[in-house]
Amino acid sequence: MTFHNVKTIEDYFSAVLHTPPIWPLKPLGIIADWRNDLVHRNGVDEHDVPRGISAQQLQNALLRVSDLIEPAHRSLCQEVDYFGNWRSEENREIIASALNISTDRDVS
Repeated sequence: MTFHNVKTIEDYFSAVLHTPPIWPLKPLGIIADWRNDLVHRNGVDEHDVPRGISAQQLQNALLRVSDLIEPAHRSLCQEVDYFGNWRSEENREIIASALNISTDRDVS
């Protein structure tokens, strides 16, 4: 399982959470590409062009990651509050019904 791909992140968390996440993931695509160039390609892109990242680009990337953390934290905490293991199955079904979501998860 890789979390370097925005689509993989969306698919994974949509599959395992009862309420689909609404997180600002799109900016992570370019950040993951930069990381891949720096870590796996020794600082060059797929065309062997050196990957330069300015201080401003780094600051913006850090802000985009920070922008993701708070909504992700909120929705993961909400998921535990609504559907945590301490709740009975009947209780989870009542909550899911009130939220108009299905508790039947297709895990294929």
